[in-house]
Amino acid sequence: MAIIDRHFPGGSGDPTYVLASEEHGEAIAEKLDGDDDVASVAFNAKDTPSGTLPYPAPPAGPLANAEPTVDNGQVLIQATLAYNTDSGEAQDA
Repeated sequence: MAIIDRHFPGGSGDPTYVLASEEHGEAIAEKLDGDDDVASVAFNAKDTPSGTLPYPAPPAGPLANAEPTVDNGQVLIQATLAYNTDSGEAQDA
C-alpha cells in the first residue's frame, strides 16, 4: 500500500462526485482545483476515450475540443482527494 500511496493520490480509487448546474460547473471545478486537499478535478465527458475531461482542459491535443457532458442542464465533476477516502484527513477535507 505504501508503494501505491507514493505514486497515486490517496483518493484515486474513490473520487468524490459533485453534481452541478452547467452554468456553475466551471466555477465549482475551479474552486475544487484550487483546494490543497484535492489532487485532481475532471468533468464527465462522453466524447473522450476515458469518459472524463481533466480540469483545466488541455489547450491542445485530442482533448482540446472536448466538452463536459451535460444532462438535463447538469454536469458531473469528479474530485480526487489527496488522501485515502477512509482517512481522518479526507473526512476533514
